[in-house]
Amino acid sequence: MELINIVTSFGTFLAAIATLLTVYQMNKQRIESYKPIPIIIDKYYKVGSIHSLLPEIKAYKTYIDLNEVKAERTIQIEFINAGAGTMVDLRWKCLTDIKQWKKMLEKNSSNIRVIEDENSISIKSDYYAFVSHSINNQSEGRINYLPFESRSNMVKIDLPHYLIDFFKLLYQKDCLNKETGQPIIFPPKTYIDITYKDIGNRKYKNKIELQIRNISYGYTNDGTLTDFDIEISTPNNA
Repeated sequence: MELINIVTSFGTFLAAIATLLTVYQMNKQRIESYKPIPIIIDKYYKVGSIHSLLPEIKAYKTYIDLNEVKAERTIQIEFINAGAGTMVDLRWKCLTDIKQWKKMLEKNSSNIRVIEDENSISIKSDYYAFVSHSINNQSEGRINYLPFESRSNMVKIDLPHYLIDFFKLLYQKDCLNKETGQPIIFPPKTYIDITYKDIGNRKYKNKIELQIRNISYGYTNDGTLTDFDIEISTPNNA
């Protein structure tokens, strides 16, 4: 009789453990189902009027859309909340290794000089007039809420203007292989550093790498760069 009671008690104990594990797993799945999910939308960008201080930039998904696309003055990365929960206190910052860019560009062209201090980047080049960019005003931002509804779950993140100028310089003739016409140097990695909370005040942090790939570029007869196209995606989406 005692053995039967022991076996029954042990079976009841195992059933209780199984129930607790089931409740824990269901609660975990419930929390995950309302978790915000940050995603960068893959897009192509045509950069024209590159010798002006404000270039003409068109974002497109297929090349035939270009005639219908409104021109912007900066590259805008589309970031969406693909989860089922609202993002709260969303903050972002664009990160790249500026010192590595400086070293790379100056090493491969005698016409380029990059001057960096705590708050700004200045670029001197024979290709176009002297330009100076504020770092802080162009590399970070914040919004209070990013919902999960498809009509309002997107925010546009401006790529810093100094990065656009770096890419202009990267595709100049003296930075290309004379035989293949391809860039002989590859840019340092660029990231979007994102922090946010869910509605339960749980904190999240993501560092999303931007995969920036050159598609094409155009030149005048004397070899002056006129425009270029790049694809911006993330390795997980590619």
